[in-house]
Amino acid sequence: MTSQPAQPTIDDLGTPLALVPFCVSKAQADTDRTSLAKVQAEQSSYSRSDLVIKAGWATIGVAKSPDSALARACSTKLFDMKTS
Repeated sequence: MTSQPAQPTIDDLGTPLALVPFCVSKAQADTDRTSLAKVQAEQSSYSRSDLVIKAGWATIGVAKSPDSALARACSTKLFDMKTS
C-alpha cells in the first residue's frame, strides 16, 4: 500500500484565506513602496511569496514566524491587484 499525501481541506486553507485582506492592508500601509512594487512586478509566484514573507506582511499578531499559505494567497492577490 502506497501512502498518498494528504489533500488540503477547507480548514487548512480557510484561515490563511480569511487573513488575506489583513495582509493586503499591511502591504498597502507599508511606507516602503518599493516592496509592494517588487511583489506586483515579480512573475514568479514563489518569489512573490518570498517577498511578502520578507516584508513581514504574512506574520500575524505576535507570531514569530510568517504563515507561508497566507504569503502565497496574499502575494497572488497583490499581483492580481496591479492589473485591476
